[in-house]
Order: sequence, then structure tokens, then C-alpha cells
Amino acid sequence: MSGRQDYTFSGISERSSLEPLLAEYPELVPSKLKDLDQFRYETIQNILNDRRTKGSAYLLKEDVVKLVEWKLSHGTFRPSLKKLVESNSEEDVRAATANAFKTDVKDKEGVKAALDVLTKLKGIGPATASLLLSVCHASRVPFFSDELYRFCFWEEGKGTGWDRPIKYKLKEYLALFEKVNEKRTLNAVDLEKAAYVLGKTAAKPSSGESSLGKRKASDNSNGQKGDEKKVKGDDAAGKKTGPKTNQSKAGYATRSSAKPRSNLK
Repeated sequence: MSGRQDYTFSGISERSSLEPLLAEYPELVPSKLKDLDQFRYETIQNILNDRRTKGSAYLLKEDVVKLVEWKLSHGTFRPSLKKLVESNSEEDVRAATANAFKTDVKDKEGVKAALDVLTKLKGIGPATASLLLSVCHASRVPFFSDELYRFCFWEEGKGTGWDRPIKYKLKEYLALFEKVNEKRTLNAVDLEKAAYVLGKTAAKPSSGESSLGKRKASDNSNGQKGDEKKVKGDDAAGKKTGPKTNQSKAGYATRSSAKPRSNLK
């Protein structure tokens, strides 16, 4: 993409405005992670559709583990989180996801009810639960990613851009859900991917602007930052992300506090 273009959450009204960003998304996914990315955005949706036609949508433990691997590959690698998720029984995972997926998620009360079911599983906090719910309701339910949260709330509150601290609590996620659903003509997954591209390429406001502002196509800096996890007995949910440089074992470099950071939790 050449030149400059304005991208603000408030200024986006239709999918066509996101298409340049969506076209860039595949280029920012390392080749060794493309299989996980395809599973998260395509394969699992097909699997759920097939199960739905046969009775009800649900996830197997191996599905959840693979989605957690995708989540960790886009952020800080936390081996203990995956192990905790793997410690859930097959029966508990299937029952929890089936119950959550049949919940009406047309409003935040329904989403809260579904997340409450999912977060009873070991190793599943609000952000990971939102990922599981998102694969079943991709158009309406957003994944609680750092980039999407910061993009949506860039102009609000103290608004520290890509360095805005995030509390990975239910309250913050429900605010994100309502914010995303203000854009009823847009798909939550499309917004997630677009925000990821902006974060990965360090898009930031022009001097003096309070919005996301004009994005330089020449800015090709890459990065990943921290990751929320909610685990039984080792709960990091609710902690603010800090200005930390790190390297994900999956191959994503995190940014120092000197530059805008990005991450998919």
C-alpha cells in the first residue's frame, strides 16, 4: 500500500475501508504459523458447522489446545498455560463449549453467561474464552486481542495508543464486545485482523491527533507483546501489560516500550 490513509475506529463504516488492511494480513503471518492461522480462521469454523448440522456445536479438547497454541504463537509463550488447558477432561471441554455455544450472544448479558461457562475450565481466562466463543460466533463476538482493544478505545480515556495498559478482565472484554457491535455492518473477525495489521506495522497517530490517524505504508516494523492468561492457581488475568521486550518461541518478536507494540492474545 502506498501513501497515507486514515484509519480510526469511529471513521470505519463499511468493509471496503478495511480491505487494504485485510489484504496485508496474510503477509504478516510467518509461514511456519500459517497452518495454525488457517485452523483458527477457517478449519474450525467448518468443523463447527458440520457438528451443528449433526446436532450441536462444541469443541473437543484437541480443538481447544490448538486454539490456545494459536493464541500463544501470537504472543508470549507460556508453556504452563497449555499444560493447564490439556489437564481438562474431554468430557468437561465438550460440555462447557456446547453449553456456551448454545447461549444467545446477542447482547453482553448473553456473552457474559457464555464466558462464565468457559472460564470454569482450567487455564481458560476471559481472553482465551473470548477466542473460543469467537470461533463459534465469528461475525459478532470479537477475540480479546491487544490490537483490537487498543484500536477500538484509542480515542477514549487516557488513550496511550499501542502502549495502553489492558486489564484482561470480564468488564474490559464486555466493553470491547459492545464497542465492536456498534459496527453492526462489520464482521468482528475483519476488525480483529485489521487491528492486528495496524499494530504489527506500528500505525500511530500523526502529531497532535487523538485518533489512530494516518498510517505510513513504509513503516514495516514488526512486533508482539505480552499475553493474558487466566489459570487456576496461577492467574495473570487482570494484570496490565507492561513495557516489556520479549521473544515468542513461535517466532514473533515483542516490542520494547520505545515503539508501539502489538500482540494477539
